[in-house]
Amino acid sequence: MGKAYIRKSDMSFHKSILENSIFRPLTVISILLLVGGLITSAGHAFLLLFLAILIIAIYALSLFYEKHVDDFLEVSVTQKQQRVDPGDTSSIELTIRQKGILPLLMGKISLEMDDAIELSGGKMHRRRERTFIEKPFSLLFWEEKTIEFPYTAKQRGVSHIRSLEISLPNPFNLNQIYLKLEDLNLTEVVVFPKKKAVHNLLLQQPKGKGEHVTQQSLYIDRARNIGTRPYEFGDPFNQIHWKASARTGDFQVKVDERVSHLSRMFLINVKVTRGNKDAFEDMIEQIAYLAFDATKKGIPYSLYINILSMNRVPFIHQVEGKGEKHLGNTLELLARIQGGTFTVPFENMLNQIISKEPLTTDVIQAGMDHPGYGYYYRLFELKGSRVHHLQHEDLQEEGVAADGSFA
Repeated sequence: MGKAYIRKSDMSFHKSILENSIFRPLTVISILLLVGGLITSAGHAFLLLFLAILIIAIYALSLFYEKHVDDFLEVSVTQKQQRVDPGDTSSIELTIRQKGILPLLMGKISLEMDDAIELSGGKMHRRRERTFIEKPFSLLFWEEKTIEFPYTAKQRGVSHIRSLEISLPNPFNLNQIYLKLEDLNLTEVVVFPKKKAVHNLLLQQPKGKGEHVTQQSLYIDRARNIGTRPYEFGDPFNQIHWKASARTGDFQVKVDERVSHLSRMFLINVKVTRGNKDAFEDMIEQIAYLAFDATKKGIPYSLYINILSMNRVPFIHQVEGKGEKHLGNTLELLARIQGGTFTVPFENMLNQIISKEPLTTDVIQAGMDHPGYGYYYRLFELKGSRVHHLQHEDLQEEGVAADGSFA
């Protein structure tokens, strides 16, 4: 994966200087020495002028260094995105590259990220929901150095670099220079949700012709030949496998796979009330488990979330699909959603899905429920779907019973 760069030509460092208390007095002293060297006797003039010029040179070089030290300074991160599970360990590799002639000596680099991860050896700011670490480094001219920041994934979410700051003294240790980059899109760490098992899962039996392999279906896919068997009276003539029959000397009939339609649709209501964060996380973990279960069984599924979207469809959704890539996209989407964000009324989303989306065998509702949604659930059932409810008492509004097919 390509590297992400921040250069002066693309985005300047926000530079600030913390002046040493003796820096300004030195300039005054240099002026006094210069004046004194001009008016004093010849024996002491040379020494006073030399000291004055030396101090002025130090002052000028310090100003030049502070102004230009970041002119050719580059920062890059090896991986633009990392996907991990809670408890996984990995690292962020940050490369600092100085293409100019000014070295960075006795510097420090500090990194602050969202607390979905915990930087090893760093500090956690619980109130700000950030993790912070500082490391020393030095960099000569025309040199690059890679600094590794190990971390542990702590909880579902996305961790971005929120602050990256380089601090270093000027060459004469008179002032402190701070080069700061904030809210950068250098990299992100996506922490997938945990998978919380859902027990007593009662899914509807497969129905209609489809692609899901089953032993009880009445539908046969002629394109999926899995072998042959001896001919029996009444077998269709066009099902005879002529090559196998010639090889065995007896009539052989093709055996094709039985298939049926089986799919799931997840409907998530992210509207939450204060104090039910744990219940919301449980719901996300259950959806992750069911998506993983569907992938393992080869069952296609779709996902609908009533978070406002600026696209043609006014809410976030993932079209029906299956496989490991589809599951990875689902887990990333679940990692990013937050309760209490700008939402579309859940009933509006239900109405649009019923009128425009194809039939699924199982509709699984998760998140806050309300008696008024019952009308839409009955419409799903009239279309032939079975409606399940992933319910938690802390996510229900008053008057909703915790029934359904999931315990």
